[in-house]
Order: sequence, then structure tokens, then C-alpha cells
Amino acid sequence: MTAHEHTPIPAEVQQTLRSAGSGQTILINDFDMNALPCLDWSTQVADGPQYVFSDDPEYFRVEEAVGMRERVQPGVVRIYIYHVNGMEKTTKKIATMIENLGSAPMTVRLLRYASMGPSLEYHNIGKGGLEQFFNSVPEETGRTVAPNAMIAIDEKMAAASVQFDELVHGWYEVEIDQPAEISTVMTDLDVPFEMAARRQPVQPSKHMGEGAGRGIFTTSNMDVTVNAGQAIDTANGAVRLVLADGEKDPWIEGMDNSRGAVARLAGNYGVLYSIRMKVKSTDGRGLAVVVWNPRSHEMYCGGLAVVVRISDGELPGGVVIAPSDRERIAHAPEAALVQRFAPVAAGEEREIEIVYSPPGASCLPMPIVFIPYTPAS
Repeated sequence: MTAHEHTPIPAEVQQTLRSAGSGQTILINDFDMNALPCLDWSTQVADGPQYVFSDDPEYFRVEEAVGMRERVQPGVVRIYIYHVNGMEKTTKKIATMIENLGSAPMTVRLLRYASMGPSLEYHNIGKGGLEQFFNSVPEETGRTVAPNAMIAIDEKMAAASVQFDELVHGWYEVEIDQPAEISTVMTDLDVPFEMAARRQPVQPSKHMGEGAGRGIFTTSNMDVTVNAGQAIDTANGAVRLVLADGEKDPWIEGMDNSRGAVARLAGNYGVLYSIRMKVKSTDGRGLAVVVWNPRSHEMYCGGLAVVVRISDGELPGGVVIAPSDRERIAHAPEAALVQRFAPVAAGEEREIEIVYSPPGASCLPMPIVFIPYTPAS
């Protein structure tokens, strides 16, 4: 007996999948996506830059704070910052600072860039950061930093006023030619960031109590092979691909040098997963790619929003926002359509490529669901 006989796909769901647009919110009624079998997959660490992450403590609850401080080597550095002003009745500013530790001037050039917030709309910030990062282009020229001097990597964020409970989300890849130190800083509007960075120690860690972690990591890109490289068949029914679950796909580990301890990035936020999978249609059905929020019943997981880069299908590929018509996917049966692939000709296979990164402000894991549908007659 095949998988789709165990989990029938209602005609209403198939009609929804046939007619929805890219990123559109849809309703998947009478279809339990939690019960779907999970695809088998394997990962291999791909070439990726050294990676610095700062989300511990997520909320700065003191007047002036340094959230992370790590040293990096010349080359490309990926940086992810996710912090909230946790001081009531205050206006603050938050920035990511880089100091030249070398003996010669340092050039800092942005290769990829996302700067979101400050805002209370956390899901818009999460998916907006992904969209900006995927669509960004390298700077033609960089900025020069003298030895022992310090600048803000993101001048837009550094100039912003951050109110209580507002979130800032920065995601960057920078190219540097000297060793450097990177720190995340919150201070008063009239205090220079450099002064605050130099006089404050790193905040005590609250990891796993508040925030996803902090530190420096060697893993930042992953290649994902689905079904041992063999094609999945629409005849076998709907399936899920579950990444960044902390179990089969463990959290990446590095070092939090402020504590001299192993760092664990809960959620693998900022890691880029390059997914390649083959599809065939021995039953003549097409395949829809859908995302939804399986943890919407939990107190702090009432929404999900994501951006992926995906192959062309019946809908335009490239960078797709899900959902594209509202801030977030809320409770089931809400979901969002990412892409729709027409049936593959008999005896042939199609390769699908998806670039995915766990979305900030959303609870994980976020299943990517593949649902066969019958084409319109």
C-alpha cells in the first residue's frame, strides 16, 4: 500500500494547490501534515565563511551592554545579530562593531547585507532579513579602518533609535584583510559606540533561557542530499523535509570565548542549507511545495514566516517570500504555497534546488512539505 493511500489528499486541498499564487496563504483543511512521513536526507558541511552569531542575551536589560565579542581572521566573515532593547521607558541604539587588530589599515567590504528594524513586527523582520540577504549584491569598494580603530559594520542600524521591546536584526557577510574583533553593543543615543564597546564586559550568558546563543562557528553552509540522491515519486504521496531540529540535524557548535566554553547555536539560524532533490511522477501528478507552522499551539510560537530561493516551476522561482500576502502564517490549517511543479514526463526526472535558512523570529523546526496534486483536466 502506498503512502498516499494512508494519507488521502482532499480534493479541496488539491484545488487550492492548483490555483494559489507564489507565497500565497492557503488553508490545508482535513489534512494532517504532522502525520506525513519524513524524507530521508543527509548533510555535508560545505565551504562557508567563519561565522559569528549574537543572540545571547537576546534582550539587553541593562543600561549599556556588550552581547558578544569574538576575534576573526582575514577573509570572509558571516555575522548574524538579533537583539532587543529590554529596558523599559528608554530609547537606545544597537550596533555591530568591528575593530582592526592588525598593524596595517583594514578594508571592510560588504558582500551580502540585511538590516531590519527596529520594529515590533518580529516576523516581518525575520523574513525581511532573509529576503534582503538573498537579494543583496557585493559593494564595489569597502571602507578603511586604521589599526586599533573601530567602526559600525551597519551604519543604518547604528543610526537608528531603538525603543523598548523593539528588535534589530542584522545579517552580513564582510570581507576583511586584517585580523579583527567583532562586538555587539547597546548604549544611549549620546554615547559613542566605541566608548561603550571598550568599557563594557560581555554580558553573562543566558543561553537556552533567552536567545539562541552566541559565539564563533566554523560551520555556516550545508549541502543536503535527499533520498540518497534517488528521485522521490509523487505516487508515494505527501512527505516532509525537516531540518534544523536539533536531533537528526544537530545544532552547530563553536566557541563562546567570553566564557571559554563550547557554544551551541540553537536553531542553526544563519546557516545556509543548499537542498538538491530529484522528483518523478509515475502517477502523473504534480508536486506542490508548502510551508506551515506545526508549533502554533505553543505560547511563543504563534507565527512563522520564511524566505527561500527555489527553482522555477509553474510559478516564478528565485527568492520567494512565504507568506507574501500577510506578516506570518498563524495556526493550522493556515499554510503558504512556495512553488508548484508540473508532472514530470514518463520515464524522466526533474531536479529541484532550494536554498533555505532557518527564519529568525520563527520557532523551529519548520517542515518543508511536498504534496502531490492532480493537474486540472
